[in-house]
Amino acid sequence: MIRFRVFLVYPPPWKKGKRREKESNMQSQKVCDTPTHLSPPYKGGLGGFLNQSTVLRRETTEPAADRWSFVAIIYVFHIILFWFSNPKVATGETHPKSDSFCVQELPQKIDKIITDPESASRWGIMIQPWFSQEVVYQRNADQFFIPASTVKLFTSAIALNQLNPNFQIVTPIYTEGNPPDLEELKIIGRGDPTLTTNDLETLAETLKKQGVRSLKRIVLETGYLPSPAINSTWEWEDVYAAYGTGINDFILDENSVTLTLRPQALGEAVSIAWNNAIAASQWKLNNQATTAPPNTNYQIELQGNLGTSQLSLSGKLPQRIKKDVWNLAIPNPNHYFRDQLLNTLAKQGITVNQVQFLPISPTQMTDTKLMTFASPPLEELVGELNRESNNLYAEALLKILIAETNPEMIEQALIGFGLFPNDYQLADGSGLSRRNLATPSAIAQLLQGMLSSENAEIFQSSLAVAGVSGTLKNRFQGTELQGNLQGKTGTLTGISALSGYLNPPSYQPLVFSILLNHSQLSASEQREKIDRILLLLWQIKQC
Repeated sequence: MIRFRVFLVYPPPWKKGKRREKESNMQSQKVCDTPTHLSPPYKGGLGGFLNQSTVLRRETTEPAADRWSFVAIIYVFHIILFWFSNPKVATGETHPKSDSFCVQELPQKIDKIITDPESASRWGIMIQPWFSQEVVYQRNADQFFIPASTVKLFTSAIALNQLNPNFQIVTPIYTEGNPPDLEELKIIGRGDPTLTTNDLETLAETLKKQGVRSLKRIVLETGYLPSPAINSTWEWEDVYAAYGTGINDFILDENSVTLTLRPQALGEAVSIAWNNAIAASQWKLNNQATTAPPNTNYQIELQGNLGTSQLSLSGKLPQRIKKDVWNLAIPNPNHYFRDQLLNTLAKQGITVNQVQFLPISPTQMTDTKLMTFASPPLEELVGELNRESNNLYAEALLKILIAETNPEMIEQALIGFGLFPNDYQLADGSGLSRRNLATPSAIAQLLQGMLSSENAEIFQSSLAVAGVSGTLKNRFQGTELQGNLQGKTGTLTGISALSGYLNPPSYQPLVFSILLNHSQLSASEQREKIDRILLLLWQIKQC
């Protein structure tokens, strides 16, 4: 899917340009839908999180009558949608398949899947109809679990309801003076996670067309987003990865850089190549990795030195592996934005005397708006956030929400969905922190609450579809769930989760939340058990 960015240029015209679609993960074998511990979790909202110090740790009001009328309309809409989207119901072919079974048998069948003394796994499950408090199945549903990336359901639901689907993150740009020698170029950072180097090139080209040849100073205004840039409850190995990059006012190219390793002759050092020289200059890489015979086990390790920009590469890379790709965070994103801006201006022959980072200040009468970068609408950002499990988008949107409202808004918004502070503890917006906690009941309640929201369709469409898109694209392929389940995945070491919506052909539509913690099983084995549970749900019928 191609996304378009809007450039508001004063004077016009409008311009469009591509932007990168997907987040970068560090490595396929590293932890992540994303994938210890300094500060206590922050119960309810995230007000406490905002006051944490930046420490890296090691190891992803309307009237009641109108409201209920609206809910009734939404309910009817969903029933009609379910009727026509389900071929068996729409054509009258409602006879259950031979392998269907009565819903009363479900507990025994699920218990058989999850009961495994050797795996030492802890399960939390809640399965309910869309618009009912009836429980189809539950296990530890009111106990806390680490939800991993299903925390993004909270972030996206709040963002849609507190802002609006058409909300855009706006980065205004002002000038002072007259060409060819401007006194000042001022950019106000707003934490837009979609900005790319292409946008800076557009800015440089606009200045050149207006006859600008020099800038006395560039002012980059910061302070819009709350601090710190990196959550102190994240494991310190994660902050070196692209999926754990910092969230700052001037995000550029998703604050990530790609390192590619390639084998050479036996015994020789592996070759290294960065996709971006300016971003790569922030890292000091000590390459001690060597090339090994084709049948050698993969043994590459990349380790960072906490609090520094030093990386140590060691181990052996088999010759059979043509390339080994690592997607890394940029250590100082604000400086990367500055350096990339200077580079693009230099390419257009524009010189700069001074660059300053300053706190946001009121716009002066002498300032002239040059142009504005506007992100894609929130509806599209939420789609990237949930469908692709983009941590950067989740964290940026959470901070923007707080900047636009206040920290207490998180708790108030969730009360609107029927959730209360003792149902969850949130430490971030992406789920990368192991200090996040939620009950399966709370997640199911959130899913039910969004069904009654005016943004219900957008929210559901933002989720990955089984066997079709996002983080569920390679799951449930060739099964009856392909195309019939919408959900949000979550993965950390020893943790797997999947929550969402399912429409069984012989039963009413369901919301489900399945959380697996403390598992000794491999990630693929964890997913396989969750998938078997959901395949069972497809077969239930009312008896």
